[in-house]
Amino acid sequence: MRDTQYKGQGDIFNFNGGGSFIGEHQTGMEFGMELRNTSSLDKFVAFAPGLSLGLSASAIALKIPGIDAFITKDGAMENVEGSAVTGLADPDGGTSGALSANSLIASNPLQSMLNFVAINPHRIVRMNLQSNQPDQFATTVEQSTLNPFKRSNGTMSINLRNQVNADQFQKDRAEIPLLAKGSVLTLATDVVIVFKLKANSSMQMNWDIGASFSASHILRYRAGLAQANISAEYNGSLQTK
Repeated sequence: MRDTQYKGQGDIFNFNGGGSFIGEHQTGMEFGMELRNTSSLDKFVAFAPGLSLGLSASAIALKIPGIDAFITKDGAMENVEGSAVTGLADPDGGTSGALSANSLIASNPLQSMLNFVAINPHRIVRMNLQSNQPDQFATTVEQSTLNPFKRSNGTMSINLRNQVNADQFQKDRAEIPLLAKGSVLTLATDVVIVFKLKANSSMQMNWDIGASFSASHILRYRAGLAQANISAEYNGSLQTK
């Protein structure tokens, strides 16, 4: 039976000051990266935290066909074999171009981000995009949930055209209100997010982070509650050693 009163208050999730899912858009946490495709063909790139915990790119590719590269660290993206993606094929049969990704803040490298969210799931409640190609705002973002016990993935498609105001197509930036549109993305071990990068394009993404789940946060939160109750019960006189 659905709990019609539940909003997250007092739960084990970390709202970073937001208090509940009501204030999820006000955590103040964010992360940004820049993706580049210098080839003359559109490419599909994946953000897959599970790679940090031993999930192979080839296993992901079997579940989600069509991925050209994986975001694994700052610098060149990697293909299924783990090689840097350079020398991409051109329509005329030649080769040129490369795919790259870089964190917008040097002190928060991509590899550290992937490692962290692999064991501490986070929600993306808003995306701010900036690109030299207006058509980038008309692409689709695919989020797939991997499950070894099912043949297909649970997939959510976000058509950015439906999320962006009409006047934003003539600009180089757009705000994607994921939470308001009911299309929140999740950064987690079992989730793969695939972006389409237009040919000869660069795209900056800034993610506004909402609620997260962390074992260390749960330990601190529960221990704090317990300590307060113990102190109250023993009038602050309980001996700890």
